[in-house]
Amino acid sequence: MVLKDPTAWKDDVTFYMDEDAVVQEAEVLEPLLLTGSSKPAAGAWMALVGTIGGAFGGVTISPAIRHPLSFAVYVIVSALLLRGLHPLTVRLLGSGVAWQALFGFVWTSLLGVGAVLAAGIESRWMAYSVSIGSGLFIGMMYGAFPPGNTRNQDSWMMAFPIAAVAAFVATYTLRHTRGLEPIAAAAAAGAVAGAVLMVPMSILYVRLSDEAQGLAELGQIYLHNETFSPKAAAYFDRAIALNPNEARYYTLRGIALSRMNEPERAWADWEHASTLKPRDPDPDVQRGVDALRRGAVEDAVKSLESALEKHPDHARAHGYLGLAFERRGDLPRAFEHYDRAVALANDDAKGFCDRSYAHFRRGDYEKALADAARAVRLERRRGIGYAARGQALLMLERREEALDDFQEAIDLGIEPAVHEVVLRRMESLRADEDEAST
Repeated sequence: MVLKDPTAWKDDVTFYMDEDAVVQEAEVLEPLLLTGSSKPAAGAWMALVGTIGGAFGGVTISPAIRHPLSFAVYVIVSALLLRGLHPLTVRLLGSGVAWQALFGFVWTSLLGVGAVLAAGIESRWMAYSVSIGSGLFIGMMYGAFPPGNTRNQDSWMMAFPIAAVAAFVATYTLRHTRGLEPIAAAAAAGAVAGAVLMVPMSILYVRLSDEAQGLAELGQIYLHNETFSPKAAAYFDRAIALNPNEARYYTLRGIALSRMNEPERAWADWEHASTLKPRDPDPDVQRGVDALRRGAVEDAVKSLESALEKHPDHARAHGYLGLAFERRGDLPRAFEHYDRAVALANDDAKGFCDRSYAHFRRGDYEKALADAARAVRLERRRGIGYAARGQALLMLERREEALDDFQEAIDLGIEPAVHEVVLRRMESLRADEDEAST
């Protein structure tokens, strides 16, 4: 079984990434998540660019200039227009609007192309059928990629029928236009298609766009490496300033502050999150994690048991409580919670990693290997799973396989403390190989 959501790792702040990977991911996401402008201006610009895109597509394929190389010309001129519009939009309205506007331009221009081509078909019913079919396809593709901070299925549900209506209206307009030059008529029809699609979609995106959510998502990316904890905290500061009533933002900022060794401020954030959302177990879970980091085992047990009172089936709370009981020396209760964690979330690689390390520390290397192998199957991008499997393989005298896993763990990225352990194990294995070869 694999994670149902391939992007779920982004919400899992225990997922470690090396510094370069974090920076690259943030650079990719920032233009998609942050609008950086007023909503009315963003919506108006997106609608305008979409309308222009439709007109451009209609002109490119209009009968007056149609040529076997028309599509090549369309692609080249589109690229030049986008190259000029993108920096202008970034300067005026921000990178988020720029990306979304240009994405709309591409699809509305194709909508214009489809509408004008369909209008040229002699049979009226065939023309409208082709027009609606192309509109449905374009709407399906366009609506499937909403702005990154909307997280809403309304995009696809709206774009799919609206694009079909837009294409039909544009084809009808062109077939019934009289007294205009062919190029002007094609431009008008394409503009109609672009406007009919983009005006309601721009209103939807502006309404759904959540700058605070985008800031929080970027903050979460930076939480994947403790080096960036101050930067993560700064993003959560901005998210809270925009939406001070969202409990989750305080919980996340508390994690960053904890990693910055500011437990008092972190606990204050978690307390505020609990005030805003009293039945949410996550602040208590994070209090438990913070206590474990500081070696305060009894505080950890108290916080994690409080989380389980609110949510008895919280898998991560069971996993951390297992670690707390293990550190207390109560192995039967520790494995009771480890087992409960993996039973509740049998697609969570971390749960199997945690239990694998517990088996390893107990000296049961076969069970440690089985859990680590399951963790690797569930999440092949998680370096800690390979590290756990490598340690179990090493103790089972499967040295070559262990060395391969250790190298994979290093390549994917693992926490600094584990990184040092793995490097020492690799050096020892390679020294043994060199000695055996001589």
